[in-house]
Amino acid sequence: MKFRPWTPKGKKLPVRFYLEGSTNGAYIGKKQGSLKISNSTINEDQKIRSFLLSHQIDIDTLGLTDLGEQITAKRLHVFCSEIPNILNSVPNVVDFKPSRNKSTSNWTQPHRGQATQAELYQESLQLDISSAPFKAATIEHTVVTVDTREPEELYNLMLTSKIKSVGYGSLPLADIQIEDTRTGDILLIERKVISDFHKSILNNHAHDQGERYYNAALAAIAEGKKFRVIWIIESQQEGREGLYHSLPQIKMVDGMINYLDLILGQSVFQSFSLNHTAYLTNKFIQGFIEQELYYKVKTGNPLVNRNKKDRQNIHVGTSGVTDHGVTRASNNLESMLVYLPSIRLNVARELATLGKSYKDIISMTVVELEAIKGVGKKTALEIHSDFNKM
Repeated sequence: MKFRPWTPKGKKLPVRFYLEGSTNGAYIGKKQGSLKISNSTINEDQKIRSFLLSHQIDIDTLGLTDLGEQITAKRLHVFCSEIPNILNSVPNVVDFKPSRNKSTSNWTQPHRGQATQAELYQESLQLDISSAPFKAATIEHTVVTVDTREPEELYNLMLTSKIKSVGYGSLPLADIQIEDTRTGDILLIERKVISDFHKSILNNHAHDQGERYYNAALAAIAEGKKFRVIWIIESQQEGREGLYHSLPQIKMVDGMINYLDLILGQSVFQSFSLNHTAYLTNKFIQGFIEQELYYKVKTGNPLVNRNKKDRQNIHVGTSGVTDHGVTRASNNLESMLVYLPSIRLNVARELATLGKSYKDIISMTVVELEAIKGVGKKTALEIHSDFNKM
């Protein structure tokens, strides 16, 4: 039994020690001030503890640094050169928030085709569930329940989420239920590892589940509630067995996805590990409850080919369209203003409701800009500077 230390970029010492060969991604790390074994089965947990004790290592009495020193001294570690850790060179794009002043062309993310299934699996183990962002109202009004038939490890992983209310109980449908207590809207997660997905298709259990979810959705919609079902199919064999290994032929898998997604309206996603499943679930909670991207994205610029006179004299109005966190610049006042790096969406909306023309707005003084809701002295100076560049 050996352990692979993982050191995050920017850190000097390892913060996790992964059990080499663990299919669940078991590791020893610090939680709530003490060392814990995570992502392990009960049997695996006992084996790890017994093995370490046989080498006079008691994790209940050690700190993270001491553990690293003892594992290294007793040669119980796998050198990084034996298993390259791609996470030290690959940023997490899912939660990457680009700087307002930097172009996305500066991103250093390599093409994902360079990563093997095994590397993607290892990367999925490092995803930080607690990093998934939510609005304060989402954290306060969302209730998550993990079914007791699911591994306790999944429940423990969900407990690390920013969502306050996470329970472990019996569910009539699905493996994870997410409810918005303000509206009664429901998101259901059906989790299956590849082997279970395979068996459930062959014995028609998956079809039965899909139909029951479909009926539940119709009932919820009739009550005016939003209802969504997502199937997360979890890889096995450290990522080597994925969604398209669940059936003998590609067209069979395509047929099942077609049935669930296009016919029943239930989405199908693949995860690489239990940790990835928990992380994905939190991302889906954010999207389902908030219905917009947490980190806003701006695309397009209809003014890019216009000269200064054209831009100042164009007549535009407010859009009144939900942006879902992606603001596409078009020939309306709000969209053109929000494209400027210094102007956030809420400020653009305030400016667009002033009754001023585009020409009048970009001629506003710093003092006038400071009077706008959501604009302070620093922001007013930045906006004024952007206006003067036009």
